Amino acid sequence: MKKVLLILWALLFICSSAHAYETLVPGDLPYVKAIVGEALPDYQSMYAIACAIRNRGTLQGVYGLHAKHVETASEFVFGKAELAWRQSAIKPDVVKGATHWLSDYDLKHSKPKRIAFRKQMIETAYIGQTHFYRKK
Repeated sequence: MKKVLLILWALLFICSSAHAYETLVPGDLPYVKAIVGEALPDYQSMYAIACAIRNRGTLQGVYGLHAKHVETASEFVFGKAELAWRQSAIKPDVVKGATHWLSDYDLKHSKPKRIAFRKQMIETAYIGQTHFYRKK
């Protein structure tokens, strides 16, 4: 009997992990994936990215949407990203109108041409090792 219960519990766990996307509101999955792909895995970073994506109004140019680690992220990480996305619609904009962002890593490792846009913008916030920018 214990073996049967253990096997059923294991199957339940495997199936629930495989269907992490099922709880999302239709249409939210791309935004949640983008947050997972762009932010550090802490809620504060995810919330800041969610605010900037909302300000931007599009996922065009958001490379994190297709980041390899998005597909292997845990259900827990997706849950935080989903919460950040939902909360960004009703809570204060912590990035103060920012529509663009660059991580510390981007600033150190990107080609100057790729990050030159920031010189035409105002830095509005620095959250979770990420700089946020909006147009002047």
